[in-house]
Amino acid sequence: INENVRKPNIECIGKSDISLLTNLVEDLDEESNKSFFEWIKKSYNAQSLQDLPKSCLETCVTSLKTKIKYINDKRKQEVVA
Repeated sequence: INENVRKPNIECIGKSDISLLTNLVEDLDEESNKSFFEWIKKSYNAQSLQDLPKSCLETCVTSLKTKIKYINDKRKQEVVA
């Protein structure tokens, strides 16, 4: 009997967290976006943002912000070059 696919006792992220992550993900380039979703699937067995455990929220936000800064810095360098 498999009534609930989610693991018990794991609190998933809420709506406000999902919208925060969605906004960050939208700032990624296509390649980074794809690799982020592959990473959460591999690391947290999450098929989508809704499946992420609340405990990993900070890690995901930090990771996304770091990647976005890298992408933006790279874009700035391309403009200057």
